[in-house]
Amino acid sequence: SNRLKSEFLANVSHELKTPLTTIRMYGEMLGDGIVKDEGKKKGYLETIISESQRLTRLVNNVLDFGRLERGEKTYNWEEVEMGSAVGNILETQHPRLESAGLELEWVDDSQGAMAKLDPDALEQVLLNLLDNLVKYAAGGKYVSVRLAKDAELVILEVSDHGPGIPSEQRERIFETFHRVDDSLTSNKPGCGIGLGIARKLVEDMGGQITCEANKPKGAKFQIEFPQSS
Repeated sequence: SNRLKSEFLANVSHELKTPLTTIRMYGEMLGDGIVKDEGKKKGYLETIISESQRLTRLVNNVLDFGRLERGEKTYNWEEVEMGSAVGNILETQHPRLESAGLELEWVDDSQGAMAKLDPDALEQVLLNLLDNLVKYAAGGKYVSVRLAKDAELVILEVSDHGPGIPSEQRERIFETFHRVDDSLTSNKPGCGIGLGIARKLVEDMGGQITCEANKPKGAKFQIEFPQSS
């Protein structure tokens, strides 16, 4: 609806403005020589880098949202060794998770399983899921990523130990512009497209994604891709 699109545009504007403001402020302080302490300088630079990465993810999501809506998204297919691919993506996310007060648990039980995917699309899916967990894993302490396989599938699980997602919302969270309507999201930034894009990318690559309750608490996203022979 027009109302949802208007809210989406307002949210995108806010999401762009926040990291840009931080980057400009810290960049000007470093450029003016105001910051003398080397530890603070390093911290400011790390923040500038992480906020730049956040901007990149947002811009990629907005661009892909348009391409997917128009049916113009293109994929670069490769035979991907899933353990290495997921591990390399996660390696870049430690600073972001640490700054959010979250530890990463990474378990690779895939035993070298391969899948035919677009590596960039896989990265976008995983980063969108982590974005969601970072926002809503309040008090959860850590997020878990586990990769496994069965006879035919490679199974990627991404879970947290936060407050979780109400059962009646677990399917709707993949709808475009939908955000869980409760106190959990009222003060959280977001555009409402990240999980919808993740589902479309996964399905375009021949997989499926679901959300269920994690035990003892939290949310768990499970992605299944066919193994390539």
